[in-house]
Amino acid sequence: MLSDALRAFRETFSPPFRRVMVISVGLTILVLALFGAG
Repeated sequence: MLSDALRAFRETFSPPFRRVMVISVGLTILVLALFGAG
């Protein structure tokens, strides 16, 4: 079970998922900045 969790965690940082994560984190920061400034 622990090895499966580690494998899933490692796959999170594979290139296709990394792109999705960067986009979602960027959008989150943008939305927080807009609402924080608004």
